[in-house]
Amino acid sequence: MLENGLSLQAIASLPPERRKEILEPYIDRIAEDFQTDPELAEFEILDIEDRDREYDES
Repeated sequence: MLENGLSLQAIASLPPERRKEILEPYIDRIAEDFQTDPELAEFEILDIEDRDREYDES
């Protein structure tokens, strides 16, 4: 839940203009986190590993 009290699911159901208005204050911090946090930088790699594991189990 964001500081405004809305869940990400609730925000996703809003029109794009309203979503942008709500999320805009967070964009710079999110981008900085992805540039400076090694765990977030590895997210894509982890996602690929999880996907590959799902295919191996089928």
